[in-house]
Amino acid sequence: MNQRFHIVLVEDDPAQEKDLKNELETVWRNVCRRERDIIVETLTCEAEFLDRFEAAPEKMPDMFVLDLMLEWRQPWVKLKREREFPSPPPEMDEAGIRCLKLIRKHSGKTPVLIWTMTNKQLPPRIMDKCTFYLRKDRAVDGDLADVFRRAKF
Repeated sequence: MNQRFHIVLVEDDPAQEKDLKNELETVWRNVCRRERDIIVETLTCEAEFLDRFEAAPEKMPDMFVLDLMLEWRQPWVKLKREREFPSPPPEMDEAGIRCLKLIRKHSGKTPVLIWTMTNKQLPPRIMDKCTFYLRKDRAVDGDLADVFRRAKF
């Protein structure tokens, strides 16, 4: 039995989540021609990411894919620990950066793909050799294959 390649996808738009999940699976199997199976775990809001991360920070996936703009909480998501809405409310367009900072606090080597529609300029200190950036409005198959190669998968 081969070990699965585990990606955590943090995306709050169901249509975009479905499209990217399909692209990730297709590129992994067809373009990268990997022998390992792939599993994509989806989280839909910043609170769910925190809940999952805090439950097992030592169990990092092989890769994260983060949208920059995320809701704080989705009403249908059941959390292990109920969270108060922060006061003041967090900036929605900073959610992915907050998630990335938490990942980097625990692992500087786990590849992270920032996948977003915003033109937001990311701080240079965030963009390291294990952090990649793709815009949602581009055809992604070739770009995803490049990210997988550069992340050395």
